[in-house]
Amino acid sequence: MSSENTRDFIAALDLGSNSFHLIVARRNNAGYRVIDKHKETVRLASGFDGQGNLKQEAIGKAVKALERLGERVRKIPNSNLRIVGTNTLRKAKNADVLIEAAEHVLGHSIDVIAGAEEARLIFSGVTRGLNLEDRKYLVIDIGGGSTEIIAGYCEKPELLNSLHMGCISVTLNHFSKGMLSRESFEVAHMSVAQELEPILRSYKEYGWDEVIGSSGTVLAIRDMLVKNNWDREGITIKGLNCLTEYLIEKGSTEALNLKGLSNNRKGILPGGLAILNGFFKGMAIERLSVSDNALREGVLNDLVGRIKNQDYRDITVKKLVELYELDVSQCERVNDSAFYIFNCIKDSWGLSKIEHLCFLNWAACLSEIGLAISFSQFHKHGAYLVQNLDMPGFSEKEKKILSLLVRAQRRKFPIREFLHLNLSEREKLVKISVILRLALLLHRSRSDFPFQHCGFEASDNSLNIRFPVDWLKNHSLTLADLRAEKEYLRAIDVDLCFNC
Repeated sequence: MSSENTRDFIAALDLGSNSFHLIVARRNNAGYRVIDKHKETVRLASGFDGQGNLKQEAIGKAVKALERLGERVRKIPNSNLRIVGTNTLRKAKNADVLIEAAEHVLGHSIDVIAGAEEARLIFSGVTRGLNLEDRKYLVIDIGGGSTEIIAGYCEKPELLNSLHMGCISVTLNHFSKGMLSRESFEVAHMSVAQELEPILRSYKEYGWDEVIGSSGTVLAIRDMLVKNNWDREGITIKGLNCLTEYLIEKGSTEALNLKGLSNNRKGILPGGLAILNGFFKGMAIERLSVSDNALREGVLNDLVGRIKNQDYRDITVKKLVELYELDVSQCERVNDSAFYIFNCIKDSWGLSKIEHLCFLNWAACLSEIGLAISFSQFHKHGAYLVQNLDMPGFSEKEKKILSLLVRAQRRKFPIREFLHLNLSEREKLVKISVILRLALLLHRSRSDFPFQHCGFEASDNSLNIRFPVDWLKNHSLTLADLRAEKEYLRAIDVDLCFNC
């Protein structure tokens, strides 16, 4: 891939609990066309120790796989590639160790996404290319560490859940040492039923016209059923019963010898089969069709949207503004001033990335979300909400950054809460926070402010505001707020200057 045309390519890398999946595509008028796929089986979910940490052996295996994948993605621009981590990276206590090593070998950052966000992206990927009629779809994606279930109308997901069971985890819990028996399947089916029980009613009441399965487990089971003449196409309960009886008869995974069953899949087939059996029985599914698309295609869809300025994160923020009945006029005032200040000082403060402005915009829009709980300490309430709400389009790291900006918007600057960020990222985020604080301060009266008639200049650790002559003398409350803000910013070594 030559450096001249790398901007024509987009790519997604899914760091799953069983396998790492890379998909590379070329952009076109319809969105994109897939030109390459690559898979590395790593079984990350089987690499936990007793304390919930990934073992060094599992981390080493994952990094080796990523070194190979790095050859394909290293030259792709950051804006054209997204790498997402799923269940195992959500669960592992030492996930940061693997993430840091992975980012080093790949040359790109990694986004760990929440289960609901993973489900949304899966639905987006699976429904891409379907002839979306006036139909309801139920999508089931069985991964290594989690299973996502989504119900939606046409391309719009409306019920999303990520369940704490996957083909690796169920196999480890119920098919010890690869031993297969009727009793072990019955126990596994019961555990799946217990996981499904809290959500079954809502999905049954919603209903569906078609059920679609995705990812490796479903694809492998479909291939086995078809190639061994248990099903002609798709997956039915009759075919699943035939496959289950075959496994019980063989007694162990080592003894399995089936058309369509690879050696990589053999060891984790029992858990995946038990999960699929549980869905068919619990939800009375008659037939399941299979999609070759999954999470990675959904990530590409989101990437295309971001490149075309159709960022799903903007839609999410807009919906939260409406849901929490935030003052839209105040949001616009603060955002306009923040945008103006940003453009005046971005070069001096090294805020050149478009994502810096995006976070400033989102934080300005959601700065008052904490008022839904209480005026007292509303910046802290707001930070909690942003951190814990489902926010489609945002990774967990992005939610944390946005939460920090909302938290740091007023009063004493919470510098300790920024310390988990690396130094460069922390410095940029602190400066974005200062811009947001000033924009909010200048509109505290909830009225317009003549920011176009002011001058904003910055150097490494200072920010100077030149107000129109006598303006501050006629706005004594704003002057008092600026004097207080000068003291707050002194704690983070930022010198705020202004003419009276």
